Amino acid sequence: MAKALLGHVAAVDHRMVAEMRRLKQRVVDLEAYVSRLEDENAVLAATKYSSKELDSELSELEREPALTR
Repeated sequence: MAKALLGHVAAVDHRMVAEMRRLKQRVVDLEAYVSRLEDENAVLAATKYSSKELDSELSELEREPALTR
């Protein structure tokens, strides 16, 4: 009877295993997505700061006037 109980308790639920694999893959995918977003953000931040430096180097006369209505 003990073997029957252990077999029942230790039985593998294939749906549960499939769900765990799916969730683990989802976590890997999301971590990769976050990494790509962080890389893009770093590039955009570097571009922003470099364009601010360029704007500060332009004199007031070199800048185009703002459009008004």
